[in-house]
Amino acid sequence: MDLCGTNDHFDLVLMDMQMPEVDGLEATTKIKLIRPGLPVIATTANTFDEDEIAFRKAGCDAFLTKPLQFRKLFELMQSFFDQQV
Repeated sequence: MDLCGTNDHFDLVLMDMQMPEVDGLEATTKIKLIRPGLPVIATTANTFDEDEIAFRKAGCDAFLTKPLQFRKLFELMQSFFDQQV
């Protein structure tokens, strides 16, 4: 999170929603306060609708469930990169 404020070389964040020190919702909220235009893709094993709603409210731009399908991840990342050009 701190790096997003001091380093503008990040084009996208792939956010695990369940991390040991801080959860992905809190991390996403902080990142979006620092860099609102930075895309955040949430990744989680939870497939409940209320989880996706919470992630989107926190500022996540997209939502993928684990196990990740790399083709889907790549296409999603590419769509964000295409928007930045």
